[in-house]
Amino acid sequence: MIRLKNKIISAQSIPPHLRYFIKISHLLIFLILIATSYCQIINFKNYSTKDGLPSNEVYHVIQDTKGYMWFATDFGVSRFDGYNFTNYNSKDGLPDNTVLEIYEDYKGRIWFVSSSAKLSFYYNDSIFNYWNNTVFLNTIKDIPNIINKSFSVDEKDNVYLGIYRKGHFKISKEGKIEKRFSKYPIDYDALIIEKNKLYFNIPPNIISTNQQYIIRENNSFKVKIDPEEFPGRRLALLGLNKEVYYSYNSTLYCIYDSLHIIKHHFDKDNIILLNSDQSKNLWVGTYYGGIYCFKNGDVSAEPELHLLDGDAASNIVCDKEGGYWISSLKNGVYYFPSIKIKTYTTNDGLTGNILNFLTSDGKIIFGNELLSPYLNIISCKELHAGQAQIKKVKPINDPNALTYAIFFDNKDNALWIGTSKSFYKYKDGKYTNFSTFYSLPDSLIHPFNGFAMYEMVRDSSGNIWVGSNGGLLKINNNKIYQYPSKEFFLRVYSLQEDVNNSFWLGCKNGLYKFIDGKYVYYGNKNPLLKNRITSIKKSKVNNSLWIATKGAGILIMKGDSVKQILQKDGLLSNHIKHLFIDKNIIWASSNSGLNKITISLQNNFSYTIEGFTQADGLASNEVNCVLSIDNLVYVATNDGLCVFNGKEITTNKTPPPVYITSLKIMNRDTSVLNSYSLPYNQNFIEIDFVGLTYRTAGDVMYKYRLTGIDDQWEYSKSTKVSYPFLPDGEYKFEVYAVNKDGICSNTPAVILFHISPPFWKTWWFICIVFLLVAGLIWLFIYIRIKAIKKQNALKSKLNKYMQQALRKQMNPHFIFNSLNSIQYYILKNDKLESNKYLAKFARLMRIILNNSQQQQISIQEELDALRLYIELESLRFKEKFEYSITVDEKLDTNQYKIPPLLIQPYVENAIWHGLMHKDGNGILSVDLCLNDSIITCTITDNGIGREKAAEIKKKKTKTYESHGTKITGDRLKLINTLNNTEMKINYFDLKDESGNAIGTKVEITIPLIK
Repeated sequence: MIRLKNKIISAQSIPPHLRYFIKISHLLIFLILIATSYCQIINFKNYSTKDGLPSNEVYHVIQDTKGYMWFATDFGVSRFDGYNFTNYNSKDGLPDNTVLEIYEDYKGRIWFVSSSAKLSFYYNDSIFNYWNNTVFLNTIKDIPNIINKSFSVDEKDNVYLGIYRKGHFKISKEGKIEKRFSKYPIDYDALIIEKNKLYFNIPPNIISTNQQYIIRENNSFKVKIDPEEFPGRRLALLGLNKEVYYSYNSTLYCIYDSLHIIKHHFDKDNIILLNSDQSKNLWVGTYYGGIYCFKNGDVSAEPELHLLDGDAASNIVCDKEGGYWISSLKNGVYYFPSIKIKTYTTNDGLTGNILNFLTSDGKIIFGNELLSPYLNIISCKELHAGQAQIKKVKPINDPNALTYAIFFDNKDNALWIGTSKSFYKYKDGKYTNFSTFYSLPDSLIHPFNGFAMYEMVRDSSGNIWVGSNGGLLKINNNKIYQYPSKEFFLRVYSLQEDVNNSFWLGCKNGLYKFIDGKYVYYGNKNPLLKNRITSIKKSKVNNSLWIATKGAGILIMKGDSVKQILQKDGLLSNHIKHLFIDKNIIWASSNSGLNKITISLQNNFSYTIEGFTQADGLASNEVNCVLSIDNLVYVATNDGLCVFNGKEITTNKTPPPVYITSLKIMNRDTSVLNSYSLPYNQNFIEIDFVGLTYRTAGDVMYKYRLTGIDDQWEYSKSTKVSYPFLPDGEYKFEVYAVNKDGICSNTPAVILFHISPPFWKTWWFICIVFLLVAGLIWLFIYIRIKAIKKQNALKSKLNKYMQQALRKQMNPHFIFNSLNSIQYYILKNDKLESNKYLAKFARLMRIILNNSQQQQISIQEELDALRLYIELESLRFKEKFEYSITVDEKLDTNQYKIPPLLIQPYVENAIWHGLMHKDGNGILSVDLCLNDSIITCTITDNGIGREKAAEIKKKKTKTYESHGTKITGDRLKLINTLNNTEMKINYFDLKDESGNAIGTKVEITIPLIK
């Protein structure tokens, strides 16, 4: 009999064939036997509204081809990805919130059949109403009642739907409606459609009031069903061997043909579900009694499983990982990661849920809770037959005696029990209490002093050896001998016999070997052997020693070689509690689950590791001890005893599919596409993804990368990753999901990104800039060359004017007159004046030649040359005029510069054209004044004026013509152009009050040049 938790479904009598247990019970005079009916727990998780379901009333469950779980409820539908429920109702597009059935078609559309027969489907993240809803509802007119599992869609988009008491309808894509199998003039109730074969029921009120018929269309035979109370719920299911399962109210029929009908009754509990799984099991859900499983669909036998007693199981589906999902009408959805692991707890008769020790006589498993006065006994044979009982035994009639260790000696048919008070042996009806310990030689006797015992074994000579906190104990000839260490305190947790009556000992500080009464420490030979050892077993496959440690994983020792297996190699934990070797399989219990290590028979030094945890159906991850007998594995945990067939249970080898669920660009939700082409300023990307594996309830490892940034894989349990401010370029995002058993997705979820460069990085912009820059460079070079040419031309012209000014300053007339004046003084034998004149003339020539080589000269140099010139002209004209040169005190004539030969032409013009024609003494003044960084040079004479000078010039037919002022004016224009300066020349005619000319003033403005 089978139950979930503590809810008993049915009872069976205790099997009579527990002979050995009865034999033992007669031997134990203080035995207190408590028998409890066998029942089993299948570990599960219940999802309800508190977890996110829209309702606890769930009608249907499916897994789509992508791997998502879908649930139909009375308040919409829900999609589950292992992390979150995504709910959809009428606000999201459903035509009706009460959805009875979900169906996936050939396109991947998820169809929803509502209670009102209005159809809709989910496709590309949106819900759409079926385009022929109105036409179909107008056809059936009455309020519809959907026939279970009658909905389907073919590859031509024809929709099929059965309506209770109306028939089975085909609705074409264009909206044409036809009633199928119309040659039967009856309305259908429960029906099965397989290709074009129809199995249906004729309700009893159609033919008579006391009989029903099942009609199979392909050969038109009828099967008479026993009369039932009418009306009632009818369901139908086609078995894998073409048998028909038919239910009416609380009765289940298995119909092979009209002559072979098997009936199973469910105690007036109405059947609301018929389904089958990949293992050919038949699942029958009832309204009050939960769900039953008939192995291989054999309804003639008792159900193998009975789950969810008291609930109404509406649907069941086995997912791709082998987990079972059962929807209920009262408590949401149940998820069973495995139905192959059964758990026994205190509800089943165990003395306690925390089990630490297991032993066996080949038929009986003994287990005990730490520090409990009771033992537990389960028949292996009955477990195989599915009829086991759990009995609890108190072997010692002492409430203060606590059991530390147990061991059944198969060769001696004796049960050994080590307690806190004494050491006991049960054999042949005799109860032996060992309360005195002997030390060799036998003359040394001391009483039992409360040793804690950890493990007991029988050696090849028939002696019983015990590992304890007092060292090694040996039982021989009904005497217990203690082998304490004289040098140190030794706590022996585990022991394994070796050759020549020696033992390997697992101790608190490492590995010892007991040889000839001496302890040899192996921790000095290898540092790995210094770790605390909890269990030692020897493998006959490769003759190696397997050593379980607390913190250092598993050590494999062969000869002097020690190999270590750690969590990084596949173990669930580095803290191993117990080892059990069954041929080439090593079972290792740990604080994080159960490890299965399979040694390769082809290569004895290679192995594979599998891990089983609560996610696989274990009661707890705290596994304390493990045994394997006749393929059944017994696991002692902190939450009960787990039993399973070691050949049937496997880790989750289904690659988890992975999908990208949402994407944000610049923190804004975006539709998920295969690729994106984004502008340069849309480069902040957030990606959400999910790997669909339900055993670990969303605890999935992800590996991902973004090629273009980094080709290295990143690992995380987070379902979100963000990439802020990606530079322009091509990117490929890939993500894999990895389940707890290391199985990776077959293919990654991939998104491609192209982030365009900013316009200033585009080829056309670069080309435009290049051409623009090249054009500007060319234009600059062109302008520069042109400017250089122009400047050179101006300089050439300036040089020409300078030469002209120089020639003007050194014109032959001036030189001739100056030399005549010198000659005059020589002829007069006036050596002093001639020498003076000649010296000034020579000095003037030298200054003029020196200044003509410079573009700029100091004002002082210009004034020196000007003063010499005026003095020579004054001497030559017999001092006909007086002159003065005045310089502003603020003007530093040595610091500031002016172009050479600038003032002299205007002074010459004043002498020759103004003063030479004047009657009487002339006056010439040259004044330099500094004002706001401008030098003003004023040349004033009291000559005849420019008008009178022009008249005299016209009257002369042949005379010397001075072009100095014109040359200087043109030169100033060139200098202004070259140096970007504003040198100006202004002429002023001086007149008296009557308007008569009394002289000329020339004003030259010169910007300061340092």
